[in-house]
Amino acid sequence: MEPTLTWLDLTVSDRDKMRRVLDLFKEQGTIDEMGLGGLRDILSDALFPGTSYIQTRLRYMVFIPWMYQRLESRKVGSADVAQQARKAEADLIGSLADGEDAEGVIGVRARGSLARLPSSVYWSALVRWRIFRHPRSQGWYHANFARLADRRDPAGRSDDPGVVWTREPSWHPRLPGPPASFPQEASFALTRHEADFLRGRLEEQCAGTLLGWLARKGSDAPAEHFWDDPDAGRASEAIRATVELARRFSLHVQGIPLLYNLLLAKRRHTDHGGDGELIDGYRAELAEWAASEAEEDTYDPHVLWDLVVCHGGRSPEAWGIFVLSDAAHEEPEDGTGTSPTGLHAKMTAVEHGWDVTWYVGSANLTAAAFTGRNVEMMAAVTGRRGRRTGNHGNGIDRFLESGFENLCTPYRRSDREPEDDDVVQARQRIKEARDVLTAAKLTVACSPAGESWNWTLKGRITLPDGVEAVAWPISVSEDRARPLDPPSSWTLPLVRLTAFAAFRLHVPVRGVDDVRMTLRLPANGMPEDRIHQVLRTLIDSPERFLLFLRALLGGLDGMVDWAKGGSDGSEGGAWGEGFAGETLLEDLVRAAARDPERLKPVRRLIDDLRKTEEGREIVPDDLFAVWSAVEETLREGNPSLEPPLCR
Repeated sequence: MEPTLTWLDLTVSDRDKMRRVLDLFKEQGTIDEMGLGGLRDILSDALFPGTSYIQTRLRYMVFIPWMYQRLESRKVGSADVAQQARKAEADLIGSLADGEDAEGVIGVRARGSLARLPSSVYWSALVRWRIFRHPRSQGWYHANFARLADRRDPAGRSDDPGVVWTREPSWHPRLPGPPASFPQEASFALTRHEADFLRGRLEEQCAGTLLGWLARKGSDAPAEHFWDDPDAGRASEAIRATVELARRFSLHVQGIPLLYNLLLAKRRHTDHGGDGELIDGYRAELAEWAASEAEEDTYDPHVLWDLVVCHGGRSPEAWGIFVLSDAAHEEPEDGTGTSPTGLHAKMTAVEHGWDVTWYVGSANLTAAAFTGRNVEMMAAVTGRRGRRTGNHGNGIDRFLESGFENLCTPYRRSDREPEDDDVVQARQRIKEARDVLTAAKLTVACSPAGESWNWTLKGRITLPDGVEAVAWPISVSEDRARPLDPPSSWTLPLVRLTAFAAFRLHVPVRGVDDVRMTLRLPANGMPEDRIHQVLRTLIDSPERFLLFLRALLGGLDGMVDWAKGGSDGSEGGAWGEGFAGETLLEDLVRAAARDPERLKPVRRLIDDLRKTEEGREIVPDDLFAVWSAVEETLREGNPSLEPPLCR
């Protein structure tokens, strides 16, 4: 059956939103993922002002004024001009499509349903070349169409050299008139009069640019890249410098999409297999680009930023990047300071037009956040940013002036001193040793030794020269570490048996920090039911049981507290006080909803503890009632769970 899309019960606004979404599938364009579009546009404007890659036929620069002049002569009102102009442009599409040269006709397929009309595509050039006399948008022209049409001087013609215009027209006074057959018949072939007019506009309004130079001098041998055009090489020194800057910029950023495509292909290969030839192809292209880049002089971005500033842009130094001052960082965190403390830099302001949007919250770009285990909230607040010199508004300037500026200092990028070769080589050896250690087939073997156990690290490993390594079970302190020379044994109590081994890598070079890492290794000989025995040994009071729950439900911070016996090193107060002061019920409900498997150890431990009088003191009746409610809720959603615990 052929798939179809139909409407359900939607409001008018819902239908409009959905149509806009569906329209996106009709558009073809590019996405500026890296944010380089602004720099590209400035280079484009410095070389070819008013133009873009989708402008391919120059005669649109006279077609569009002719259509609007016809609407002016018909006294079309401002309320109707947009609709009438769209109809005129749709009719022109048909006339051009019926001609001998239909290449470059905008909207030849969509016709009347075309989303972006030729007038909007060429409007920037009409304004930049001063063919349209007002430096305003097409929307502004439509809104003021009737008023501007009434200001035309009825005396004289645009081809009369003696005309003195007392009122500024909307279109250039020397714009050639249309042929008598327009718009019923139209082609892209320029007449000599039209070509002379457009060349005059380019020479006058685009002087000092490559476009103006080529309009005056012409090009005998156009090349694929304009910087390879011989005539471009004969332009002025300033133009040649801008051309070279554009060439270097183009080559410099060419590696970005190549690297992105390679990473994407490798990710697809990891998830679904295949794409080997595609990956090899991207690697070859990336290597070819890197070789080309290596042959060039070091790219100096400051020259580009100077061009940006000359064209009205802002350099990075003017973007207002602030960091906390040393005074803010050094404020005491015990509540005795007189200034704000514990500042958490998670507030972002984005100014857009006359508005500013503040994003405030504590959300983190972490795996826990994306998987839902760490749920946080951000608020977006939008308001007027206010004028730079005013006293009202909610923009960045107002925020800094309110007092926050006293806690900040402008960001200054410091040049890093070149590192000593010995340091660089030592860090490389550390990295190689870490890779070797990760790939080594080390194992843990456990065997009973009276009331204790022997924990033995086994395997073979050869580290790079100059790297020293020590190891120890993660369940003991680092001062019990021994040189990494398997087999190495430690005598441990049952509660310290673990499959995790810790390592420290060291090179005797000043300025190179040690690297510590932990590996989970294959373990043999572990006693059966070890985890359960450990829990029964360690959980000997209601306080320790609560700490265990917090560790299980709260992650690493809770595990540290449990191992220490409490966040303050003490056993804490009575069970009821601890439960009342914590979010244990919320944590239980959250775990039950998101990851019920995490509650299985709790279920078994409670079952064992409740079987004895001593255990019922550790898990009292009021806590068991809370647990039973959570468990009953779980069972309603999953009938296959084990039967409820005994009371």
